[in-house]
Amino acid sequence: MRRSDREDGFVMLEALVAFAVLSLVLVLFYEALAGNYRTAALTRERDLALAEARSHLQGLGLAMPIRAGGSSGVYHSGAFWKMEAAPLPPPERGDGMPPLPRYLVTLEVRNREGRQLTRLQTVVIDRRMRDE
Repeated sequence: MRRSDREDGFVMLEALVAFAVLSLVLVLFYEALAGNYRTAALTRERDLALAEARSHLQGLGLAMPIRAGGSSGVYHSGAFWKMEAAPLPPPERGDGMPPLPRYLVTLEVRNREGRQLTRLQTVVIDRRMRDE
């Protein structure tokens, strides 16, 4: 039994619809995969910025005294950092010793595009005063 021209046209239309559906599925798969790569890259960038910021904060008050005010710079990764240090009132001490200076330190890290990667805030004691 021979198929008619009309049936041949219907088979061709089925093939076109199948290719369109396949193309749509491939585009959606590509978008999901690209989104995962972008998310992974941003996560790596934030993890590195957090590690650099924590290391930065750990060194405060050890190598050099903390100064009230702001400072900024660039990490090795290329991320920009900005730090603000505000003096805190001294705590009451019952041993007659002068209190060590304390600062509320805020450290903000941004990437090259200006997107905030991390923001840390902590109280830092200027430990250099202990040795002097």
